[in-house]
Amino acid sequence: MLLFVYGTLMKDLPNHYLLETSTYLGKCKTVDKYVLSIDSGIPYLSDKKKIYHIEGELYDVSDDILNEIDSLEGEGEWYVRKPIKLYNDNIICVAQAYHNDDNGIEMSTGNFKNNL
Repeated sequence: MLLFVYGTLMKDLPNHYLLETSTYLGKCKTVDKYVLSIDSGIPYLSDKKKIYHIEGELYDVSDDILNEIDSLEGEGEWYVRKPIKLYNDNIICVAQAYHNDDNGIEMSTGNFKNNL
């Protein structure tokens, strides 16, 4: 399954260890605009506002890895995993991404690493 990550699961960040055995497919951006917010150092993507394209990384993950990440993200309780359109080099695909519409501090860009 294709998984788009935009926060602490990206390379060189604390939760990336969960993706070490997955296939990295490259950097990409969302086709549609969203907003990134942060609360207690935890980023989340929301479609409550359409401000900027979110930048992140695309991975091909196994069902076992996806289950581990779902557990970390509190899928269904804290985050909701749903499809999102992405592009890179004019190629468009659909992947899963974790969304959360809670309020937090809005980030100035769609790149989490640039906001650190």
